[in-house]
Amino acid sequence: MVLHFLYLIFNEGYPAGSGHELHRTGQSNEAIRLARMVHRVLPDDSEITGQSGPLPEQNRKLWDHALIAEGVALLDHAVILGAVGEHQLQPAIAAIHDQAPQAADTDLAQILALYGLLDQMTGNPVVGLNRAVPTACPIRGW
Repeated sequence: MVLHFLYLIFNEGYPAGSGHELHRTGQSNEAIRLARMVHRVLPDDSEITGQSGPLPEQNRKLWDHALIAEGVALLDHAVILGAVGEHQLQPAIAAIHDQAPQAADTDLAQILALYGLLDQMTGNPVVGLNRAVPTACPIRGW
């Protein structure tokens, strides 16, 4: 339940639907801070060690690569722990996007495989909708 809450807080910050502040980074940063606290308390829980605009249009040089590296390191640690859950798969999908130098370099096959696992695990129709995007992608450049 706590992880669902933190996930919702984080995503609520990117992007705001309207208003003067399109991105509420304070809200997302607070979710990251709280997730770090939970991870310190439960470092061996693989679900804890585990998301703005169209990806092809984003300037990846502006992304916070230190945060990306931190997230990837946490995912690597979670893989060692063995258990796989939705709060591990969702950031794993994001990490594949994050690590591609350009949108065209994104490993869509790996993303589709992870969405397949996530769909089997959750049965959430939103997962199926998200999976449809890379499935229907006519070219690797999105």
